[in-house]
Amino acid sequence: MNVQNRIKSSRIGSVLWLALSMIPLTVGCQVEVGGDNTGTNSEEVSGGGHGRACGGLAGLSCKKGYFCDYELEAMCGAFDMTGTCERIPKVCTEEYNPVCGCDGKTYGNECAANSAGVSVASRGECEPPPARDCGGLAGLACEPGEFCDYAPDAMCGAADQTGVCAPIPEGCTKEYNPVCGCDGNTYGNACMAAAAGVSVASPGECAPAPGGVCGTRGAAACEPGFFCDFAPEAACGATDLPGACAPIPEACTFEYNPVCGCDG
Repeated sequence: MNVQNRIKSSRIGSVLWLALSMIPLTVGCQVEVGGDNTGTNSEEVSGGGHGRACGGLAGLSCKKGYFCDYELEAMCGAFDMTGTCERIPKVCTEEYNPVCGCDGKTYGNECAANSAGVSVASRGECEPPPARDCGGLAGLACEPGEFCDYAPDAMCGAADQTGVCAPIPEGCTKEYNPVCGCDGNTYGNACMAAAAGVSVASPGECAPAPGGVCGTRGAAACEPGFFCDFAPEAACGATDLPGACAPIPEACTFEYNPVCGCDG
């Protein structure tokens, strides 16, 4: 009889053997230590926690309450460079030490950017984006909230002149300093024209007059009783060549000498 069977055969031994059999057998020890300096804690077990890689071409994301923090040389994840998941701060100081965030917005300091879940792209305020051309014969359009602002000598885009996209102002002063808009309407001042999404054609009120220029950007509409008469080479205004306001005839002869009108 082996030792195991001898222990089981006695009454005391059988009780002892039953007690021992209820203790789980473990190999090694597992010790859980709190604190961020342990390398791994309960918050880091799931993906996207503190110190985990994020961003890059794979678009690795952080879990809720964390943001992807890039080193400055990582260029916000360009060229498959990755960042690390860091906790979003809840409280920041208010000193103004501006940084440009990876979202293209300026923040008061690095903590302010991080509290918005944004990493820092560069120190200092963000540079304004380069001006984008608009208008011209190609009809280049601006983004919503912008309008095409023409220089005074651009004649509102005549002869393929272009403007630059500018933000539409949200508020204007009310002083009366009239300008003529590129839509042929008079505005109280240049800001009011811009608020309507219209560039300035010329200072002062619009003054349409018989025989005046018409049919191009910035030209006023003809007065009642007149129409915009284009020369053949103007192709009904398609070439951006102006027409001239001419009186609408009250009577015509009946000879048949057909022409094709600009209305098709």
